[in-house]
Amino acid sequence: MEKLSDTQILCQNIKFLRQKHKLSKNKMSQILGIGTKTLTQIENGILPPRMSCEPLFRIQSHFGIRPQQLFSILSLRKT
Repeated sequence: MEKLSDTQILCQNIKFLRQKHKLSKNKMSQILGIGTKTLTQIENGILPPRMSCEPLFRIQSHFGIRPQQLFSILSLRKT
């Protein structure tokens, strides 16, 4: 099995959190302070080149997840 990059793990975790909490892409993008198109790109493994850290801090605030936890595979943990 190929090792996932930090970017891939981050992107998968954002999608995992949205699905786990049964949020629409529209609602999740509002939580993160980004557009739905940007969220779709992230969930497909593409980070915008100039994305700020703000969405990570919004995840921390909304879901109670520390930003560094987003770089380990959340679906294998109890969150």
